[in-house]
Amino acid sequence: MPAPQVLKPGYTIGVIACGTMGTAVLNAIVTATTASDSKDVKTPLPGKFLTSVNSQKSVDRLNGIFGDKVSVSIGNNDKIVSSSDLIILGCKPFLADDILSSIDKELFRGKTVISLLAGKTIEQLTTLTGATVARAMTNTPSKIGAGMTVVSLPKVDIDETVRDSISWIFNNTGRCLFMDEKFMDVATALCGSGPAFCFLMIEALSDGAVKMGMPYPVAQECAAQVLHGAAQMVLEGNHPAVLRNAVCTPGGTTIGGLSVLEDKGVRGSVASAVVEAANIATALSKK
Repeated sequence: MPAPQVLKPGYTIGVIACGTMGTAVLNAIVTATTASDSKDVKTPLPGKFLTSVNSQKSVDRLNGIFGDKVSVSIGNNDKIVSSSDLIILGCKPFLADDILSSIDKELFRGKTVISLLAGKTIEQLTTLTGATVARAMTNTPSKIGAGMTVVSLPKVDIDETVRDSISWIFNNTGRCLFMDEKFMDVATALCGSGPAFCFLMIEALSDGAVKMGMPYPVAQECAAQVLHGAAQMVLEGNHPAVLRNAVCTPGGTTIGGLSVLEDKGVRGSVASAVVEAANIATALSKK
């Protein structure tokens, strides 16, 4: 068995299919690499960035975002793989088989692939590429450095420079946790789909305030900040149930509103949404 890949400072990152999530992750990496304090990071940092897309419109979009910091090409996946040390796969899950099968498998030898794809397992992607494969489920708030990413590493040995680099990449998109792959479908539902559930909650809170006469832009800002602040309090180590009970004055407005939410089954509906999304993610791996 060949020795694990070792990443050295200035290594090259290539992104295959740089859509919404690929762009979010790449933007975080490029920004962090060029930050003034990046010299203090002990993890080997990348020095070159490549990506492939499927249209001139996408080329123009990425050039507008990154300028000359990222080399963008159309459909040149073989070159992306051959020229990169760490490869990020950001296509739609249903396109993965066709895209990866079209690339010379030898080009993946001795390299690491980070998959952002829902449903596609490490085993499936390893079979398609022959590379060392890690899975990362992140989300759209990664675009603003507020993402939540769960990473699963392969069972094979990987060098600490690779593990540290993966951790560095996704900690620069927000928060990053490492978990066994068996949790990835749940992470897809909670982390990947979760922001959409939160957006719906913001809309619902805003609608209620608008119904009572508050201007919509003000209601939306208030609702968004309410979720932001509540989430921050939980991230500081407080249990949500304790925080909730602390604001429930007997006979007050909060307990009245919570009673309605419980009567309408909001808690069960949100939990069921996560379960349904996780089941769909599991089904994707079987297609």
